[in-house]
Amino acid sequence: MKFHKLVLSSICFLIFINHCYSQEINEKTVQLKVNIQELKDFKENVKLIFNRTDTIVLINKSKTRYEGELKGRFDFERPQSARLMVNADGVGQDVKIIQSPYFLIDSSNIVVNWDLGQVISVEGGPENHMLQLFHKVEQEAASEIKNYSIGLDRDIIDSINQVKNIKLLKLIEGHNDSHTAYTKLLTLLRPSSFDLREQIANTVPSFSKSSFSEDELSLLKNRYEEYVQRVEFQNDPSNFPVFSTLPFQETPSFESLKSQHDYLLIDVWAPWCGPCLAQHPTIDSLYSTNKDSKEFTIVGLAISSNKDHWLNYLKKGVVKYPNYYLDSDNSDIFK
Repeated sequence: MKFHKLVLSSICFLIFINHCYSQEINEKTVQLKVNIQELKDFKENVKLIFNRTDTIVLINKSKTRYEGELKGRFDFERPQSARLMVNADGVGQDVKIIQSPYFLIDSSNIVVNWDLGQVISVEGGPENHMLQLFHKVEQEAASEIKNYSIGLDRDIIDSINQVKNIKLLKLIEGHNDSHTAYTKLLTLLRPSSFDLREQIANTVPSFSKSSFSEDELSLLKNRYEEYVQRVEFQNDPSNFPVFSTLPFQETPSFESLKSQHDYLLIDVWAPWCGPCLAQHPTIDSLYSTNKDSKEFTIVGLAISSNKDHWLNYLKKGVVKYPNYYLDSDNSDIFK
C-alpha cells in the first residue's frame, strides 16, 4: 500500500513538474518592436507572418516604428521563423508586396531593424544572433557574385558558393548546440555541397546530445545518408530509367538517339498542358539552331496523354524535333 502511494505521489509530482516545464517553455508573450524606414505609399500596416500562416498587424507608433505582441506556444530554443510584410503602391494600379528576410521568435523581447530591402538586423536571443551570422556569409557571397560583370563564368560562381558553404560549415561546427545551426546543416544537404560531404559527415555526430533529442540526432544522420545515396545515384549516368517509347513517324528510336549524343534536353509535355504547348516554338527554335550538333540535341517525351491527341497535335507540324509517346505504364517509370 505504501509503495502504491509512493508511486502515485511520484507520478503526480512528475506530472506537476512536466506541466510547469511545459508552461515555462511553451506559453509565451513576445513583445516585438520594428524600426523601419519611412515609406509614404503604404497601402496597409506592417504585418508579421509567423508559424507560416499566422498573421498579426503591427501597431503604428510613428512614421518609422511599429509594435506588436504575440501570445502563444513558443519554444525559444527551437524558434519559429517569422517575416515582415508590407503592401506598397507599385507600377500603375498594381500592389507591390515587400517582404523581409526571415528572423526568429527566440526571445520575449525582439527588436527588428529593416530597410525594406534584404538588409535586416535583429536584437533578440542567441538563435537570432546565429541566424544573422549565416545571413552575413550568404550576403557577402551574393554581393561578390553581383559585383562581377554580366557573363560571369560558371566555375567562378561555383567557387564563390563553395567558399560560402565552407564558411557556413565552420559556423555550424562552432555552434553544435544551436537549433539554427542544426537547421542550416540540413539545407547544406544538396548536390552543390557534395564535395564537402566528408566535412559534413564529421559535423553530423558533433551535435550536442544535451541540446537535441535522440530522434533529432537520428533524423540528421538518416538525412545525411539519404543525401549521399541520392546524389551518388544522380551522378551515375548509367542510372537513366529504362522505358519503352513510341516514336512519331520515321523518327529514330529514343535509345539510338540518346546513344548518339553526349547531352539531351528532354521536353516533357502533354497535349492537355497549356504551358507545355506555349513553349514549343521556343524549344523548336533552339532545336533548329543546334540540329547539326553531335554533342547536343532535343527530344520531346509526351507522358500521361491520350495517344490520338498526341498524334493529332504533332501532325500539325508545330515542332520539328524528335518526339516520343509514353503509355501510362512507361510514363510512371519515367516519372
